[in-house]
Amino acid sequence: MRAVRAVRWGWVGVVLASTGCGKAALPDPVADDSPAPVVAAAKPVPPAPKPVAAVAPKPADEPAQPYAWLAERDAIPPVKGAEVAVAPAPRLAGAEVSPPPALPLEQPAVALQLPATEPKDPPKDPKDPPSKDPKDKDKPFEWPKDIDGKNLAEYVKDFTSPDPAVRESAAKVIPGFGPDSRKTAGRGLVKLITDPDPGVRIAAITSVSTIGLETREEIQPAVNQLRLAMTTSGPGSVIKLYATRSIAAFGTDGMSAIGTLMEISTDPWWETRQGVANALGKLGGPQFDDKPATDPQGRPIPKKPASEGAQRTLRTLLQKDSCAQVRLEAAYALLAIGPPHPKTGTPEEYKAMVKLNQDAIATAMKTEKDKAIQIWLHMLTIVYDDAAMDEELPKIAKFLQVPDPLVRVHALNAIAMIGPRAKAVVPAVQDALNYEEQPLVAAAVACLAAIGKDAAPAIPDLEKLKAKTKDEAMKKLVTDAIAALQGKKFGPEVVEPKKDEPKKDAPKK
Repeated sequence: MRAVRAVRWGWVGVVLASTGCGKAALPDPVADDSPAPVVAAAKPVPPAPKPVAAVAPKPADEPAQPYAWLAERDAIPPVKGAEVAVAPAPRLAGAEVSPPPALPLEQPAVALQLPATEPKDPPKDPKDPPSKDPKDKDKPFEWPKDIDGKNLAEYVKDFTSPDPAVRESAAKVIPGFGPDSRKTAGRGLVKLITDPDPGVRIAAITSVSTIGLETREEIQPAVNQLRLAMTTSGPGSVIKLYATRSIAAFGTDGMSAIGTLMEISTDPWWETRQGVANALGKLGGPQFDDKPATDPQGRPIPKKPASEGAQRTLRTLLQKDSCAQVRLEAAYALLAIGPPHPKTGTPEEYKAMVKLNQDAIATAMKTEKDKAIQIWLHMLTIVYDDAAMDEELPKIAKFLQVPDPLVRVHALNAIAMIGPRAKAVVPAVQDALNYEEQPLVAAAVACLAAIGKDAAPAIPDLEKLKAKTKDEAMKKLVTDAIAALQGKKFGPEVVEPKKDEPKKDAPKK
């Protein structure tokens, strides 16, 4: 399996602005009139574009790595209660990053709200009998062995039922059995992706990406089936929409689907185009060995660069798509892919690849009217040109003054992503602690924590906020933020699982 160098962005959250891009809700799956895929009749899928060959330049010709400032940041532990919604984490200094999941595409409009605090135990009635096992609360979670009276094997058997309702129900239930379902049900679900019934196909497509698959030998057939589902479904098909969302879960293991995604990037349904952008950001990133070679600066060197075809499609969506949600997703995807490593191609090829995206970002900035997208265009400008930090950071901070609370959330999260180098705008972020909307206050607290010790002047205000808030999640968030500003280590306690004591040998007679 591919190596994933994960970077934790516990402080970074993004809430997408609602835009009028067409359909707001998914149609009834059974209303999809796409013909059932027929393998024999399927048109050939164009192969993914070949990446630029990696040719190592001379060390003396190696340009400065854009985006290197992010590599200097210490990983900040996530804060319990701060999980608003997560922005895609960019690639750091040439390393592949596993981007946090985007907001559910089924819900273009997302309400601003803090996670609910953990419910307190209800007061016990004196008449209630005492618990038979007081240690039940400490037991680890166990996935169910049966659901509605049927075990996993019985549901897998239902995959061959002549009744499509039974097949659909079985496909939907499988993820409820947890990781064990991968080995037992994975291949059966893959076969159902080409089921004659559209409801069954949707259920299978969704469940395959939910449970994941065990090996590359299992992943590739699933990717092929999803490609087939995309190419054989008609324009605006809900099948195509779900297939784009499912393929994204395979990351760079699904790279062979990039050509297909490029082909359907002009689909009339904006949600499908949004799904295409999201998938290209995850499939089109650079690939790394399990133990990648590193350059003199310690940066991992990819064995395969990011897909030029994926980036080309994303540039087009960013500049020309009529839907703001799609353009925003394209910006996220380019941010997740990040700039190429300096050792990608010759120095001339490297500069040409960087310039293509720089020009696209600059062009989009001239015409973009959506303020949330403008914020991330400013971020992309910094990503591709470190020298632009001093000019672009104040521009991002100005968005903290706009009336739209969603735009302010985007600005706070962009500043949080910059981290310690955003110390120049600490006063503006500190003022955001006075927002009336509690989710915005939470975003401001998380942003200050991401900046770290240079935001220490905000500690008195954080102490006041901690004293007056009655929300336990907010109180915990503020407490951890104060610790971050004081330079202290913090984060959730890691509890080592208890190991079973070895059985003692029976005494020899």
